[in-house]
Amino acid sequence: MNRIIFLLVLSFSSLQLTAQNIKGQVIDEQQQPLLCANVLLLTVKDSTLIKGTVTNEQGHFELAAPDVPYIIKISFIGYEPCYLNNRQGNIGAIQLKTNSTDLNAVVVKGRRPTVKVGLNKIEVNVSNSYLKYMGKATTVLGKIPGLTKDLQLLEGGTPTFVLNGKPVSVKELSTIPSSEIKKIIVDSNPNVEYSATCKGVVYITTIKALENTLSTEISNGSLFARHYMNVADFTLNEKFKNMSNLLSIGFSYLNTTQIDNTTESVFLPTSIIYSNKERHTHGQGRALTWFYAMNWALSSKQSWGIQYSGNIGNTHTTEPTLQKMNAQSMDYTQGKRGVSYIHNIGINYKYSFNKMSSLRFIADYAHYKSENTGFANAIPEVKTSSSGMYNIAGAKLTYSTKAKWGNFSTGAFTSTMRNNGGYSYNSEEEDYKTQETLYGAFASYSKQIKKFLVQLGLRLEADKRRLESQEKGVFVDDINWKVFPNLVVNRELTENSSIGLSIGQNISRPTYSNLNPSIDYYDAISYRVGNPQLRPCITNNIKLTYNIGNVMTSVAYNHSKDKIIELPFWKDNGIDNKNIEWRPVNFVKSSSIVATAIYSYSFGPIQGDISFYYSKPFMKATFLDEERTWNKPSYNVNLSAQCPISKTSILAFDGSFDSAYSGMVTNHRSSWTLNLTYMQQLWKERLTLLVVANDIFHTDRSNTWDMEYNNIRTTMDSNFDTQYLMVKLNYNFGKLKLDKTKNSASKDIIDRL
Repeated sequence: MNRIIFLLVLSFSSLQLTAQNIKGQVIDEQQQPLLCANVLLLTVKDSTLIKGTVTNEQGHFELAAPDVPYIIKISFIGYEPCYLNNRQGNIGAIQLKTNSTDLNAVVVKGRRPTVKVGLNKIEVNVSNSYLKYMGKATTVLGKIPGLTKDLQLLEGGTPTFVLNGKPVSVKELSTIPSSEIKKIIVDSNPNVEYSATCKGVVYITTIKALENTLSTEISNGSLFARHYMNVADFTLNEKFKNMSNLLSIGFSYLNTTQIDNTTESVFLPTSIIYSNKERHTHGQGRALTWFYAMNWALSSKQSWGIQYSGNIGNTHTTEPTLQKMNAQSMDYTQGKRGVSYIHNIGINYKYSFNKMSSLRFIADYAHYKSENTGFANAIPEVKTSSSGMYNIAGAKLTYSTKAKWGNFSTGAFTSTMRNNGGYSYNSEEEDYKTQETLYGAFASYSKQIKKFLVQLGLRLEADKRRLESQEKGVFVDDINWKVFPNLVVNRELTENSSIGLSIGQNISRPTYSNLNPSIDYYDAISYRVGNPQLRPCITNNIKLTYNIGNVMTSVAYNHSKDKIIELPFWKDNGIDNKNIEWRPVNFVKSSSIVATAIYSYSFGPIQGDISFYYSKPFMKATFLDEERTWNKPSYNVNLSAQCPISKTSILAFDGSFDSAYSGMVTNHRSSWTLNLTYMQQLWKERLTLLVVANDIFHTDRSNTWDMEYNNIRTTMDSNFDTQYLMVKLNYNFGKLKLDKTKNSASKDIIDRL
């Protein structure tokens, strides 16, 4: 009888065990969910497969527990597999570590999609596409869906770039070889740590190598346009035990030509002044860039690193110009020379309390100097010069934790800038000093509540700025406090669809070239001045997003106060005989409605993506005492595709079409482009040949527009060196590692240089 009771109890316990599900979330080392990761249940005895599933867009999975002892195996291509014994219920977040042994060659058969579309996120697997061999990280970013070719967000705004968990500048990304990039994620709903200064974050993850490796890579790219250009790079990477070192050096030579045809009509009370100009800009430039990073894992909980990057460059520009004003010839030639250099050194420290909580500290110092001179043989002759010397220092402390009650992060930051600058315009000279200090704190909280994900954030910051000149005294001396709230609510509708709502506010501060009170020569009748009185632009936005499968759509409304734009003004008493003054100003109000759609497709071996952008601005300005409204809608369509030709070669193309549209008091012409790329791997995939035909039909007219403001009408038609052929050879001696890179606590200030 006792034996029967025991068997009944055992059977009941087994049924209870079987009825309980196993669920959790699979994430990568940047805490991003992994879509389509494999979750398998294997028998303990011989690892026979019992059952399995794959994760959804949020990285979640759920399986019914079997009635036999089992092992959970979680795996994803490019990551080390994870094994768990007999775990039941909600096992929480499982973090997978990258493994470069699966990624040392491009996969031309398309084993998994290159582009994955989620709610407010676009993920591109660079290591699985021809983008891996494009040259630099900045080149790859210009071809990512969700970003424009000038590295702006598709829905508008400048993103923050985060490399392996640390913010970096575009200048630093230009030193990172594209072969080191594993994946790129465009997140258009960032948390409050970044949302105050941008509408989106671009997360860049690099490939990690095995322990104790030494490897080198060399590449050379030749560009054939109107003139010959060349870009060469050398990378050395070494790791031994817990210490890694990376050195990257690059040299580039550019030789470009740009042809601008410009007209300006000035309507005065008693006369009309008409000017037409054809300018040929011949520019040559040389730049030497370097990047060094050392990282040392002190223990399983602590790591620290030091980074040093910089560049030295010079430019020489000649601009022969044919210009007439009311049929009077005013031809001239202008020459410009510039030299600049920047040094940036920083340290970072990270302490992990456990797998879910960590403390990070970064501090850095940057020194930047530039000198420029110019001469124009106009009537009268014009001699100009300008210089600037910037010293920037900053620090940032961040604490983050993940728990059952939610995810929480908080931090404090500060950065300061000092600049001694000056300029001369013929006999007029001026020296000025700029001081700016930015400091603040932020806090962010998020929690998954059943099918809802709620994210709340608040950022408080103060900006203290002082600008004074030797002759005119103090221009600006004030301090501004700002509070930036952030709210994101996402709801999972089905396994492959979700909807989201986000409300936020961000700030765009003027660049230092706009703030500095310098004078620049434009042409025989025009000049440009800075505006120290510029105010930062504050934008309030609300966005609704829907995602189903590989399609993401969004509609957003943006309302901006004090938008910054450069406009012409007629001056009766100008400089010399020049009466048109261009200067940046604040527009009190402007708004826009923006809609986007992105679709990632795969038809057999062919993979690609299609993106669509629609915008309707709402802005008013005055022309000839009449108020006009700029609200002409515009749209943009981008299409890209890649197809393997053989096991070692790929053919890819991408094209775009921009409709005619209204910008900030400008009307732009329509434009379209088509680019082709061919990639071939040789010598056991060590040598890679890349051939790129850019703007094949030379139809890019993105800088063709007309403007009407106050009493001046301006037109511009530019012809750039967008049509070129690039031939690039890349030789990889071995596996590379780039797991710790330069970060900057003063990124916001450095970017504005």
